Amino acid sequence: MDIISVLLIVFISIGMLTFIYFIISSFTIKKFIEIIDLEVDCQNSYIIATVKNLGRGDIKTEDIKVFVENQEANVFLNPSILYPNQIGKVYITFIPPSMDYNIYKVDFLIEGRRITRNIKYFCELLLLSQQNANLTFVAYSTPHWVVFNYITGNYLIYQSADGDLNAELGPSEGVAPILQNINNYTIQTSWSSWNNRPVDSPIIIVKNPSRNSIWIFNWTDPHGSFLFRLYPVENAIDDFLVFWEDLYNPFNPPSRLDDWKDHVARVTLLPGNVYRIAIYLAKGGYKHQFYIATKNPNPLSGTLAYEKPYGAYWSNYNNGYYDEYRVYTIKIS
Repeated sequence: MDIISVLLIVFISIGMLTFIYFIISSFTIKKFIEIIDLEVDCQNSYIIATVKNLGRGDIKTEDIKVFVENQEANVFLNPSILYPNQIGKVYITFIPPSMDYNIYKVDFLIEGRRITRNIKYFCELLLLSQQNANLTFVAYSTPHWVVFNYITGNYLIYQSADGDLNAELGPSEGVAPILQNINNYTIQTSWSSWNNRPVDSPIIIVKNPSRNSIWIFNWTDPHGSFLFRLYPVENAIDDFLVFWEDLYNPFNPPSRLDDWKDHVARVTLLPGNVYRIAIYLAKGGYKHQFYIATKNPNPLSGTLAYEKPYGAYWSNYNNGYYDEYRVYTIKIS
């Protein structure tokens, strides 16, 4: 057999193997994306990935996991369903761990396949992002308040001795639980003493794992089980519930603690530094205030989202579910 015949057989074999590979791939790879572009939106502090669906199946937000420097980030997809061969954008919440670096590793996982890309970070918004992540609950009449960071869970508690919001006592600090990928949680089934409190935090943050569909969260405490129903909010970058025990005060410890749902608020971060605040439950004798983007221990450094009067009971209870009672939308410049 001459060399030309051998080369012809080799080329034909390679072609057939390539053809068979693509045929098999077309039947087996149902969800696969190509990253066309990757950029940082400095103004809104998130990464935008332009992607194309190269697989055979539809892709939704829940199909895509993204890790920035090995830390899982919150994402949303626009459009919400990416059909085969369609191009869309993945928005990735991006709070860089340090300003000491200017290149970050971004990993995309879909159906077990990993795509890694590096991206340059050149914005100077880290401090602003951290400041905007601070939220505050205040309880009167002798004001005590908790300033907490919804990204890290770090919190500071203060108390005023003369009725204003200037702290004479504090801070008492700690880290609040941030619960993720759960639909049920039991804080406790009977009242506890201060020394036997179930968590060492006045608040508990529960991340919404299902922002593109209805999410039902079941909270259990000494008073029973309570279902909180969250409907999707379009373009949500981050979305979570905050449960607050307004009796929790290390400067004036209560004799007993019960349900950690004296105030339940939903916080949704939208593009453009817009906060959507929804009240699910607010009760009890205290007057409550809720501030966003608190920049120092005085809540007045932030923006007042709303105030619940003394003795008011706010809820929207529908056939076994707590729905949103009232919604506020606030843009932070």
